[in-house]
Amino acid sequence: MAIQHILANLNAFVAGKGYLGRVTEFTPPKLAPIVREYKAGGMGAEVAVPMGAVEKLECSFTLTGYDPDVLAQFAVVPGRLVQLRFTGALVDYDGTCRPIEITLRAVLAFEPDAWKPTEASDLKITAMCHYYKLDIEGRTLHELDPVNMVAVINGQDQLQAVRAALGV
Repeated sequence: MAIQHILANLNAFVAGKGYLGRVTEFTPPKLAPIVREYKAGGMGAEVAVPMGAVEKLECSFTLTGYDPDVLAQFAVVPGRLVQLRFTGALVDYDGTCRPIEITLRAVLAFEPDAWKPTEASDLKITAMCHYYKLDIEGRTLHELDPVNMVAVINGQDQLQAVRAALGV
C-alpha cells in the first residue's frame, strides 16, 4: 500500500505529566554514527567506518505557553536528567492505526518566544539526550544509551562484544 505511516497526531510527556493539546511540534534526534574515514592501498575509494558510537543526540519540541512544571525541570548540575516521552498515532490509508513512541532522558534548554501583548508566547525546548528509545507497535527498533555503551538496533546489541572486550 502506498499511503502508510502518516503521523496523525502526537502527545508529549515531561517528567510524567502529559501535554495533550499543548505540544505543537516535535523533532526527534538525528541518528548518525561517528565514523572514521578510511582509505588504504588497493582501495578504489575512501569509505566511512562506523566506530561504535553516535553523534550527540539532540531533539526539540514546542509547547504553547509557559508551563511552570516544565520550566522547573531546568538544571545546571550533573545527574538531573528529565524523563521525556513522545507518543504518536501512525495511520494508513485503510484506517490501520499504529502507536509510535520515543522515550528519552535528557538535560533541557529553554528558548522562550518574544513577549507580545495578545499574542501567543510559546516555549521551545531543546533536549540534550543521554538515552533514546524508539518503539513502533511495541517493537523496539532503536535503544541508545551512550553513557553505558549500549546500542540495541532491532533487537541486536551492537556494542555487546565491545563491552565484553573492555571488561564492562
